[in-house]
Amino acid sequence: MLSSIRICIDGMNLALSKGTGVATYGATLAQLFFEAKNPVDLLYGQDMPLAVSSGDIAKVLCEGIVGNYKSPRPRFYDKKWWIENSYHIFGHSAEKIFLDSDAVSSFPPCQNLYNIPALFRAAHGFFRTTGMFVKVKPPGPIDIMHWTYPVPIRMVGVKNIYTIHDLVPLIYPRMTLDKTKTYEKMIKTIVSTSDGICTVSENSKKDVEKLFPDSMGKVFNTYQAHLIKEDNVENNFYEIRKHIAGMDFLEYSEYYIYYGQIEPKKNTARLIEAFLDSNSRRKLLLVGSTGWKNADVMAILRKGLELGRVIHIPYLPSKYLFALLRNARALLFPSLIEGFGLPLLEAFTLGTPVLTSNMGALQEVAGNAAMLVNPFNVSSIRDAIDLLDISDALCLELSMKGKERSDFFSIAAYRNRLEQFYEVILRK
Repeated sequence: MLSSIRICIDGMNLALSKGTGVATYGATLAQLFFEAKNPVDLLYGQDMPLAVSSGDIAKVLCEGIVGNYKSPRPRFYDKKWWIENSYHIFGHSAEKIFLDSDAVSSFPPCQNLYNIPALFRAAHGFFRTTGMFVKVKPPGPIDIMHWTYPVPIRMVGVKNIYTIHDLVPLIYPRMTLDKTKTYEKMIKTIVSTSDGICTVSENSKKDVEKLFPDSMGKVFNTYQAHLIKEDNVENNFYEIRKHIAGMDFLEYSEYYIYYGQIEPKKNTARLIEAFLDSNSRRKLLLVGSTGWKNADVMAILRKGLELGRVIHIPYLPSKYLFALLRNARALLFPSLIEGFGLPLLEAFTLGTPVLTSNMGALQEVAGNAAMLVNPFNVSSIRDAIDLLDISDALCLELSMKGKERSDFFSIAAYRNRLEQFYEVILRK
């Protein structure tokens, strides 16, 4: 069925050079459509200098800047301001981007690539000021515009779907930088004007329906899949050590791993504290950049680094990250709230044991294939680490259960759920 419809996916998170979970979500969608021989277009919203070489276009779209370029914002009520706002109201036209052959590999597979300069930045500013969604015109014969994250934008004349991964700004407002009232107003508008809302877990679906009762009957859970390919995972420890400084300690199963943003909602302060309280002689490897409100995290992280028990790497390319994940003793991921928890699925797929939270979407995704802990209780996390540390049999059991659990989130299962979702949307 997918091959008979044309999809457009936004590139808001795809444009982040170091990626996010939402970027992986968008890339997975594009890959799935491509493999189904489905025409898929990508719509970016990056600042674009008037004169930019074809060789720099990929840098602009993937990193957002060339020479720190940012398009100037028009002054309030001057001619350019009126022109820009008229486009916001009546519809922006996207420019088709043509890439050099060397740049194509920087993007998810697609038939057409489009850009509207500063689209996402301008849309959020316009919504804060007016409470209105920015309109964009379809760049071609598109059936469904799939926004992979809540944004105050609508493509006119086509079906608009928005993925809501979680409602952290409303459930845990102290764990986000989003302005709660503005975010709530945007979600209310999405609920009332969209053709469908996609979530990535039953837990997120229930949260949306609970906080926004008018969404009942419009919300569909499709879960997620992963993009791990065996030929994109470096298996040679020598190669990993050669490319990553400080990996001399690296041996199979002699370290635990956490990866993701280091911030309050990820619960990294309690994780590090629990690990340092444990009896483990292994290392804890943290892969991820530090976020915000991190005074407590940074204090305990410095202690772990000084003791030589914790290693911190801000970023790793996926081929090395997945290699480290595959060979770790276990993934430690006791996050407080997630829409899905993609690291769990990636660990399951690679046969790595998982420790995670006994609540929300993480418990739902884990099923009986992970060791579940109370994420608010340091002792609960510590005791589970100690048990993983001494029991090879437990690790083997979790590895086997994880492999079985990953089948539920296969690409084929994901495609089937998406097809059912799109069929409902197109029948409306």
